[in-house]
Amino acid sequence: MLPNSIQPLPLKKINTPCFMAVHENSPILLGTVVFMAEFHECMKRTKDSCGRLVATFSNQTVLRYKTLTLKKLSDHLTKTSQGACVTEADILCIVILLFCETIAGDRPAVNAHLLGLTRIIQSYGGQQALSPIVATHIRLTTLLAAQLDQTPPILELSPAMQNRYEKVSTTPFIPENHVSQGFEIGSAFFLQPLCYALSSALQKCLRYMHQVIKRVEKYHDSARVLEGEWMDDVLTLEHTLLSLPHKAALSKLEECVRLAGLLYCNTALWKIPLYLRWVMSLVAHLKLALLSLNRREYPGLHFWMLFLGRQACTLEFWTAEIGWWNAAVGEAAVELGINSWEEACRAFQGYFYIERTHATRWRAVWADIENGTCSLDPICHPCDYR
Repeated sequence: MLPNSIQPLPLKKINTPCFMAVHENSPILLGTVVFMAEFHECMKRTKDSCGRLVATFSNQTVLRYKTLTLKKLSDHLTKTSQGACVTEADILCIVILLFCETIAGDRPAVNAHLLGLTRIIQSYGGQQALSPIVATHIRLTTLLAAQLDQTPPILELSPAMQNRYEKVSTTPFIPENHVSQGFEIGSAFFLQPLCYALSSALQKCLRYMHQVIKRVEKYHDSARVLEGEWMDDVLTLEHTLLSLPHKAALSKLEECVRLAGLLYCNTALWKIPLYLRWVMSLVAHLKLALLSLNRREYPGLHFWMLFLGRQACTLEFWTAEIGWWNAAVGEAAVELGINSWEEACRAFQGYFYIERTHATRWRAVWADIENGTCSLDPICHPCDYR
């Protein structure tokens, strides 16, 4: 028998301190957290990663919790429109719902929640009225949602994030002794001839990305990379990459590099399972951009971007898409005279590739392309910086 109302759960089992801090004064937020808990429990119970989302969103208990949550939230927001005060608890309810719909890739629902979230933040007093931890949750969730259709972020960077970005991204690129396999990480983006083909705004993003990757890689086994600082760095990077096409027109090459940067953030900096819808959406966007690009202009960069897209493909892509990626990587390898994994690694030199964190997944991709097989586990994370 399904419950007729949302029942309390022991919240100490739910790792959501931001939501727990305000739930006592908001039964609706408590109910939304319960929906999120049931959502994640159903995700974990389904072993088949490719059928996980379908099984979760067709689960009757999840649907019941979702329906009750939406009804209670809608009724409550109707009261706020009649004079009641908007609270951070109301905002967090929408953030939770937005996150779950983003996982599913339900674009109409995502767009509706983004619109509602934008309006309710304005009613609350604007971005500056939000507490820092709530603003971080909103920024993280909305940036993930924006990647489905490459829409602009709804929040601006905080002054601290903006200042750090300007300071780091305007620092000239100077090769250092910190190298990976004898080459500076990302150096090809800042040297001739590629640097002349990229706008100054995109080069600033790439310099910031270069410093974030290098810093995390340098201190990967120590406590010097703090979780909060690391998250702010990646959120700043994704925010800037998503904002670029909405501020200035990008060339075909610049659009490919921008999408590759976003895909790298998801598959190398975040621990994101590859079957989630916004990752698959990024792969699709990157493919469309690469189709319009002359790969002979910058063959090394093109090979790296193709390989990056291929390693992000999951089982759900294999029947329709994996053949295209395998063929494209294979053709690019032939044009570059690449015949072995060692030669492929050398071709990645100067781009964003680190042997310690990428080799296992990327080597498996190369083996699949050589053998014409599809043996990759879509659940495994491409790499782990921490």
